[in-house]
Amino acid sequence: MADLVRSTLRLRPDRIIVGEVRGPEALDMLKAWNTGHPGGIATVHANSAISALYRIEGLVQEAVVTVPRRLIAEAIDIIVFISGRGLQRRISQIARVTGIDPDTSSYALADFLFPLNPQGE
Repeated sequence: MADLVRSTLRLRPDRIIVGEVRGPEALDMLKAWNTGHPGGIATVHANSAISALYRIEGLVQEAVVTVPRRLIAEAIDIIVFISGRGLQRRISQIARVTGIDPDTSSYALADFLFPLNPQGE
């Protein structure tokens, strides 16, 4: 994956599309997104928008011991959380990553879309 990212960056892309992130390639994706390119898209399996960020942390830990939380917060702007299975999928949450909360050292999110009920309706 690192070789593909380097090759992609040489082409000066407008967007960096990764697809599903399932392992240590998450670190390569974050580094690529933090190189001044205007955006990218990837998918990751998680239980909520905030848990997607922690899931990415776990995937990055497969590559390095110390997780660069600030790198994650700077590389990711928007999280779209889709709930459901099969044909019954819907957008449950859209959140903007605003940085790191100085009090908790956790990710700071600003919700764009709140579900009306637990089913996301």
